[in-house]
Amino acid sequence: MKAKDAELMHDLRMPLQLMMSCAQLLELELGENKRAHGYVEMLLGSAMEMQRMLAGALEQLRPESGLARFTASELVGRTWETCARCQLYAQRKGIQLTFRANADHLELALDEEKYGRILMNLISNALKFTPEGGEVRVCLRAMGDFVEVDVTDNGCGIASDRLNAIFQLHETDGGYGYGLYIAQEYAQQMGGALTVRSEPRLGSTFTLRLPVRSVESAREISAVRAD
Repeated sequence: MKAKDAELMHDLRMPLQLMMSCAQLLELELGENKRAHGYVEMLLGSAMEMQRMLAGALEQLRPESGLARFTASELVGRTWETCARCQLYAQRKGIQLTFRANADHLELALDEEKYGRILMNLISNALKFTPEGGEVRVCLRAMGDFVEVDVTDNGCGIASDRLNAIFQLHETDGGYGYGLYIAQEYAQQMGGALTVRSEPRLGSTFTLRLPVRSVESAREISAVRAD
């Protein structure tokens, strides 16, 4: 199965690259149409995110795939960039997407590919289940040895009897059931946790909690857990 997965993901890289090339060529033909430029930028950003996801998925097939690949990262900027890529989609749905942080800059050891996939999944879900005129808020809080990133919406919410199941594989409402399962796995691989609070008809808050530590310390702890 892994060989077939790797072959499929490898083959997907070519049509994705062609899509990116066409979008870049299209951008040259748009002239002064700012709205169209915005759509092309969203397309290119999404395609680049897909490229990173494919690269990360191929890495997951390696024997050491359970280890997070930590690098020194600036979390505030990384989070803002992900939110910015979702802005046009939020605007088209008539949803206000905001980002706030209690710090201007925060360096920590991070697997950027895994973090990006977690955050994109949480924002995408929030936008999916929030009606027109609603709001999705992303809030980053530096808390000394830890940092928390909340993604809050005022959408349909989740029934209390389903809260313990939504992180299980194939538990879903209108999807394939992988997103939250993978997001929680990635959070744990980075030494963190992903939790949820929700009320039906009032909305949901997903909280990603990550430790603030050096790359060396993160790699040592990750290696011990893998053993």
